[in-house]
Amino acid sequence: MMRALLMKFPAPALAAVLLCGCSSSEEFNPDDFGGPIATIADSGIQTSRSEVDFFFVSQVGGKEVTTSIDRTAQNNAGMGFSVRPVFAEHRVPAEPVTVAIVGRTYYGAPVLSLANTVYEVKGKVKFTPLPNRVYRVAGALTPDYSAVWIEEEATGKPVTRKIEVHGSAALGLFSK
Repeated sequence: MMRALLMKFPAPALAAVLLCGCSSSEEFNPDDFGGPIATIADSGIQTSRSEVDFFFVSQVGGKEVTTSIDRTAQNNAGMGFSVRPVFAEHRVPAEPVTVAIVGRTYYGAPVLSLANTVYEVKGKVKFTPLPNRVYRVAGALTPDYSAVWIEEEATGKPVTRKIEVHGSAALGLFSK
């Protein structure tokens, strides 16, 4: 049947197939879960007026979440090169869960990322958050070592493995 559609209406059929493949993934909604909840807070380090190293959750259980970079970009529109970070918190089920985490350099103006180093490290970790506990995404972004992990906020103790890159985790065209 698909072949018949492609033969009869090649351009529209191809466009439909391609658009279906490009549909956005579903966003995680903690209200869909009826059990106990924990919180994972994004974090970051402001390294200058125009640069922040963010450590954040990008997916919970395979579903997208609004990130701190999303919130920061939205809240800093029109501020020129300056950036004031806005950190997100994510409610997650207190049961075994896979979380995608990212450490990434962010600049207040996109043009700055072309002339400066952007570090990134990312991956997925599995862990079982405890009910009513707060966890934090932590990390380091440097020329020689970059890492991201989740730790218990109260103790600073890592609760997941560290996703690490030794050597340069730099993206882009230029380096500092």
